Formats: sequence, C-alpha cells, structure tokens
Amino acid sequence: MEFDCNSLYSFIIVCAVSSLSVAIGIGGGILYVPILGVLYHDVALGVYLSKISILITSFLGTTYHICNDAYTLVKQKRINKPDEECHSDLTPKTPETPRVYFVLALSLLPSCIVGTNLGTRLHFYAKKYLKILLTSVVLLSILLTFIKLYLMYKSRKTKLNLKLESKNFGISVVQNSNGEGVNKGIISTILGAYDKSSLHTIKMRSISFALIAFCIILYYICVRFEDSFTPIPILVLLFFIGLYFSIRLRMSFRLFKEKDETNGIDGDEEMKEKEKKETKFRKFLEQGIHIIFLNTLVALFSGLMSGTIGIGSGIFLIPLLQYLNVPPISCSATSNLLTMSMSIATLSRFSFKIDLPGKMFIPPICGSLLGTSLSLFIIRSLIKDKITGLFINLTLLTYCILSIIVSWAI
Repeated sequence: MEFDCNSLYSFIIVCAVSSLSVAIGIGGGILYVPILGVLYHDVALGVYLSKISILITSFLGTTYHICNDAYTLVKQKRINKPDEECHSDLTPKTPETPRVYFVLALSLLPSCIVGTNLGTRLHFYAKKYLKILLTSVVLLSILLTFIKLYLMYKSRKTKLNLKLESKNFGISVVQNSNGEGVNKGIISTILGAYDKSSLHTIKMRSISFALIAFCIILYYICVRFEDSFTPIPILVLLFFIGLYFSIRLRMSFRLFKEKDETNGIDGDEEMKEKEKKETKFRKFLEQGIHIIFLNTLVALFSGLMSGTIGIGSGIFLIPLLQYLNVPPISCSATSNLLTMSMSIATLSRFSFKIDLPGKMFIPPICGSLLGTSLSLFIIRSLIKDKITGLFINLTLLTYCILSIIVSWAI
C-alpha cells in the first residue's frame, strides 16, 4: 500500500485548525476549504472534506458545553435543595444562565437549514466561481470583525472615561457582575433581561433541544425523499418554527425606560425634550423588532454560504451573537451547536449527490477528533473556559487573512 502524502497533510492541517476553531465557536471551514482545495487541487473537494471536519469539531464542542450545562444544573440543584426545603415560601430563584442558549439557537436554526438547502442547490451551479465567492465572503467577515474590534475599543475607552468621571465628580456608574463599568446602549437595554429570562428553565431547554433535533431529522427526511415529494412545505414549516421562536424570544425581554433619579421639574422637562427628539428609527430599535429580521437574515445568509462554499456557519453567527450581547463562552457554545446543525443539513444533501472514496474522509475525521479533544482539554484544564471577546475576534481576523492568502494560491 502506497503512502499518501495528501492524507498526512490533511490530518495535520485539520488537527491544527480544529484546535482553535472549537474554542471560538466556528467550524474552521474558512481555512479548511482553501487549504484542502490547494492540497487536492479542487476547491469543491475542499468544501466536502471541510464539512466532514466541521461536523466532528462542532459536535465535540457542543457535547462538551451541553455536558457542562447538565453538570452545573445537577450541582446547583443539590446545593439549593436544602434551602428550598427551609424557605419554600420564598419566590423561586431565576434560572442560571446556561452556556448553550437553546431558545436563541432554535430561533436561528430553521432559517439556517433553509439557507443550506438553497446553498447546496447553488453550489453545483457555482463550482467555477467558488474561489471568488470564498474571497468575497471572507472580505465581508474581515470588515465585520474590524467593526467589532473598533466597537470594543470604543466601549473600553468609554468605560475608562466613566470611571474617571465617577472618581472626579462622584457619579455612580452601573456595574456588571465582574465590577466593570457598563455603558448601557439600546441592545444592552433590550437584551439585558435575557440572562435572567424564564426561557432558561430546564423545561424550555429540553423542549428547545427536542425541537432542534426534530428540525434536523425532518430536513434529513425531506432531502432523502426529495424525488418523491416536494420539500417546499417542510422548508416553509421550518421557517415558521424559527419565526415563532424569534417572536417568543423577543417577547421574553422586559423592556424598561430608565428614569432620572432626581424627580425635579428640570428632569421632567429634559425627559420630554428627549422624547421629542427621538426618531421613529430609534423607537423601532428600542422595541427590538429589528432583532427578529436581523436574526432571520443572518441565519439565512450563514446557511446559504455553508451550503455553497462550505464556510459562513460561524464567521457570521459569532458577530450576530456578540451584537446580541451573548457572553463569550455562551457565544462559542451556541455557535458550535448551530455550526454542527448546518453541517448535518449540508452533508445530508451532499451525501446523496456526491460519491467520494471513504479513505479521503479518514484523515479529516481523525484530525478533527485529535485537535478538538486536545483543545477542549487545554480549555478545561489551563484556560478554565476564560474566553474573551477580544480573543474570539482576533482569532477570527487571523483566520480570514490566512484564508484569502491561501485561496489565491490555488
């Protein structure tokens, strides 16, 4: 049996890329596709092998975070059980914020699946232009990452200014659980209540998890028997499931308007003037209605790119989750779940359209298993899940730049 250098290189590449990908919540397709495309001299082949690797990486990452949530729930229940028996007349505590935001994932997943269906159809018509599409999408991701890094820098600068003002003039600054100053914006006001939302109960998490599995199985059946009946009714059903839970998620936010602590006449006049100056666009943002449309559009686009060029599952969902003020570790965990689901949806369709030798899949699968396992061990033991938003964005930016360099080497 001849030694295949491509298999060895494929194993090493996937092992290296997956080790960082699982940490920030992306599948790694942004690097898998161009590098494997160079290795096998075919971008389309890079797409197929990429989705296999992404599936393994995101599956292990999702399993790790879900098991961590389950362990935390069991541990918290044992600790709180004596307190509940002693203080049964007290109101129940708000559910602890999980790593995987199942309801948020459920509101995005159906649109992602519909997008992958459109993307896999487009893939076979756009095979000649995959490199151009890949570069365009990566450039868009770079732009979004730069904007996010700029906003993070601006936010930190504002926090420093607020701290200085509070020291000089004795102004109280709103602080979060880590003791850092918080600059409350529109999105912070809208989504601040989601961390303590009733949607994080065990019942809602279980229902959401079951519905996510139902959507994936339903889509697989839809693709498997595509020649027998039209998949349009099922895709429409999936779309409306996502829309319903997007509205349900939005309705769980408890909106409020901050009032001036000084209840003087001047304060009332200032409030009236501010209300007059508010535009319809700002009021629209404050109501959070745009989040429903934004979630749907980003999910559709992510699924479309995942099916067409094998990337986009994480590189667009991460900026969206960060925009929605999801904590870094929850951002990574939720993105892993969505990336895994899109990989399953994409491969469900490709598996009935493409016939590749099984030996080509072994190196990416083994590389993903080893790289992801080592990464999760390091994250758990050394970093202890302390992943920051800055680390996620800088890693994503590095991936994007390397992707463009490698893409044009094909």
